[in-house]
Amino acid sequence: NYPDADYLKNPQPPLNDAPLSLIRQGLFFNEAGYWRLRDHAAPMGRGALVLLITVLIAGIAQGIGLAMDILTSPRIDIIQETIYDSITSMGWFVQQTQASPDFLTQFNQGYASVWEAIRIFGGYPSWSSTLAVVGTVIIGTFLNWIVYGSVAHWTARWFGGAGSYAQTMGTLALSYAPLVLTVVLLVPGAQVAAPFLFLLLFAAKFMAIRTAHGLNPASSLAIVAIPYVLLIVLLLALAIFGAAYGIGSIPFFEPIFRSLQALRMF
Repeated sequence: NYPDADYLKNPQPPLNDAPLSLIRQGLFFNEAGYWRLRDHAAPMGRGALVLLITVLIAGIAQGIGLAMDILTSPRIDIIQETIYDSITSMGWFVQQTQASPDFLTQFNQGYASVWEAIRIFGGYPSWSSTLAVVGTVIIGTFLNWIVYGSVAHWTARWFGGAGSYAQTMGTLALSYAPLVLTVVLLVPGAQVAAPFLFLLLFAAKFMAIRTAHGLNPASSLAIVAIPYVLLIVLLLALAIFGAAYGIGSIPFFEPIFRSLQALRMF
C-alpha cells in the first residue's frame, strides 16, 4: 500500500528527508510524505520540526501582510488628533473645562476609548495586533496540534488503530501544511477563505489518521470529526451550565460565555 516503488524498496525514510520537501508533499496531498513520517525513526520529533517551519512560514506571511496594510492604510492617528484639536478649540469645550476641573480628564479617557473601539471593530491594523496575530498563529497551532492529536490518537486506538502516539502526532503535524497557503496574503488585497482552508486541513488530517493507523475510510473520517464534535459539546455545555457555576464571571471565559449565550438565541 505504499505510494511509490522507490519507497517500497526502502521502507525506512532517508535521514536527509528535508522538512520543506515533506511540507510540499503534505500541501499537495502526496501520501509519500505521510508514510515517510509514519515510519520515521523519530516521527514526533520530525513532525514537530515540520510543524514549526509550517507555522513560521504562515506566521511571517501574515505578519508581513498585516505590516503592509499598516503602511498603506490611512494614518488614523492623524485623523484622531485632527478631530481632537477641532473639538478642544470649540467655545463650549473651553467653557466646560473651566466649569469642571475633571471634565478634560474624563473627556480624554472617553475619546481614547472610542478610537480604540474604532480600531478594533473596524479591523484597523496596528503593530500590536500584528504581533498578536503572529504569536497566535504559532503558539495556537502548536497547542491545537497537541490537544487535537492526543484526542484523535486515543480515539483511533479505541477504533482499533495500530499506530503509536508518536506516529499519530508525526503524521498530524504534516496535516497542517495547507497553512502555508497564507503566503498569498503577501499579495495586496489577496485573502484565503477560512472555510476553504478548514476543508483542506480536515482532508489532510483524514490522510494523516488513515496513514498512521491503517483504518478504513469511514473509521478515519469519524476519528477526524470526533474531536470537533467534543469541542462543540463542551462549548454548548459551557453555555448552558456555565451560569449555574459562575463560569461566565471568570475573565478568561467571559467573552466566550457571552458569545455562546448570544448564539442560543438563534
